[in-house]
This record gives sequence, C-alpha cells and structure tokens, in this order.
Amino acid sequence: MTAVKPIRFTAAACAAVLLLIGLSTAQAATSTLENVKREGILKCGVTQSGPGLASQDEMGQWRGFFPDFCRVVAAAVTGDAGAVEFYHLDVLSRFTALLDGQVDLVVANTTWTASRDAGLDIDFPVVLYYDGASFMADPVLGATSLKDVEQATVCVNDNTTTLASLKSLIADEKPGFKPLPMRSLNAQIDAFSARKCDLMMYDRIGLQTRRLDFPSPRPVLFPEILSKEPLGPVIRDNDPAWADAVRWSVFAAINAEELNLTSRNITHHTGRHASEIARFLDKDGHLAQALDLPRNWSFNIVKQVGNYGEIFARNIGEASPYEIPRGLNASWRDGGLLYAPPMK
Repeated sequence: MTAVKPIRFTAAACAAVLLLIGLSTAQAATSTLENVKREGILKCGVTQSGPGLASQDEMGQWRGFFPDFCRVVAAAVTGDAGAVEFYHLDVLSRFTALLDGQVDLVVANTTWTASRDAGLDIDFPVVLYYDGASFMADPVLGATSLKDVEQATVCVNDNTTTLASLKSLIADEKPGFKPLPMRSLNAQIDAFSARKCDLMMYDRIGLQTRRLDFPSPRPVLFPEILSKEPLGPVIRDNDPAWADAVRWSVFAAINAEELNLTSRNITHHTGRHASEIARFLDKDGHLAQALDLPRNWSFNIVKQVGNYGEIFARNIGEASPYEIPRGLNASWRDGGLLYAPPMK
C-alpha cells in the first residue's frame, strides 16, 4: 500500500485559499437589489388567493392586494410598476422557490412567525396586513359561531400556521374536530363546496373575499379569530440591501396615505405638510442614495400604484365588491396598527 503524504499548506497558500473562499462568498451574496436593478425585472411569487387578494384576470394578468405590492416594489426599484414577472406558487412551494432563487420576493398571505424567521433562512421585512385565522361554516349546520359546533371535519391548508392553530384548538377545546389538509385555497373551496368538510379554516381576509363566490344561502363566517397572522412579503435571509428596499417601499405607501398623497394628486400636490412632503418625495436624493434606489422612487410608487389606502380600497375595501373594513389595518391615527417610521 502506498503511503499517502499529508498535504502541508504554506502561509501563502492558506491566504490564497481564504481569498478564493471570500470571493466565492461575496459572489454568492450579491444583493437581490443589484440583480433586479440590472435585469430591470422583479420576479415575484404569488399564490392563488382569489379575487381581491391575488388572481388572474381574463387576460392572464395578476390582480389584487398582494400583486399590487409586487408592483409597489417594482416601481421603487426599477421605476416601472409593470416590470414584474409573476410566478404562481402554492403553500408548499413558496419558500422553496424563494430559496432556490426562482423568485426575488414572495408576496402572499404568508404569516411572519418566529420559527419561519429564525429557522428557514428567510426574512420578513415588513407587515402588509394584520389578520387572524377564522372559520366559515356550511349553512346547513345551522351554526353561527364556533361554540355551536362540537363535531366537524375542517378543510385547512397544509403546511401553514392555520393548520397549527387548528391542531392547538383540537388539543385544547375541540377534540371532535378533524383536519382535512389541502394543498391550496382552491382545493379547500372545492372540497367545502362538495361538502367533504363542514367547516373551512383560513385567514379571515381570504374567507371574507371567497365567501362571495358561493350562491345564496352563503356560508356563515364565524366571529371568532383564533390567532395572530401578520402577513407580509418574504425574502431570502442575509440580504440587507434588498430587505431595506422592500421594507421602505411598503413604508412609503403607508406614509403617502398619512400625507394624503394619492396617485391623482401627487404630481401637483399643494397644501399642508409641505416640508414632510418634500422629505417624502426625497427632493435632495439622500434617501435614494442611502437605499440605492432611483431618484424618484417614492413618487413612482404613489403615481403608478397608489398609497396603501388606495391599494386597499380598490382591491378589498370600500371600492371593491368585498367592502372589508380597515379594522386593524387602519392608520394608527384612526386607531389601527398601520404605522410607518418617518422618512427622514
């Protein structure tokens, strides 16, 4: 047997290896922001949550509250809200597609949790919508709230925080409930329509919009909210420049509503808060430079997509068929949780 000689590294060789590792790591850590700006297109993952939230129209275009926030980010980063390539994902593929680099961003009804944030190499830069899991019941049950039901099969999305909340409810209060996990919301709707389950459990915002798809008598929406579901965009971890770009794009939409800046008046806005508006529009370019965004990034968001209130109203609020009240998603000035740091 031939003896294997140990490999001995000189100090120079070690330094060269470390340099190569460092270069490789730097290349792997290229910011998503740089890639999106260079390519001029944002690859955004969305899930089929239904009209109002995220769905394709007759022309195949994605419409709804969540796709519009893909457009918000695109407007800020590329200058064009239309520079978005949408990818249809489901609850089982959304994180895999993000981590594999198929998409730059996932904007869907995805809940920010500690285990996801700390354990999946993903990051949640900001909250888009404050929600909670709830139930919808087949009207034949004659039930109007959770306390009226002791035995039920429950359609629920697999691999979600909603399923975890249901399991906790079963363990603590409702041992007669049986989960029927599904891969998507549409699968839940189909099973619920076919009466394969008595109840359907989902984020309340999704139940509020999809309930209108049913003929009269429509399913009964229970008043109980079982969990905290802060929904937000998801990016890959350890990408601080991209996190800042996504975060401040959403904050700009929120701050614009506070300043009464809309897609209709932002070009010729006059009135109060002139100094705040000047800061918002980043007249001196300091924020654009710090965030590595185009000079008119905040203007482009509002002009091309609208402020948070406009996005909410036309998709799920008073200007939509769903007329969902703002509730927790009202501005902090109106008693809600919507609050963005100042653009200073």
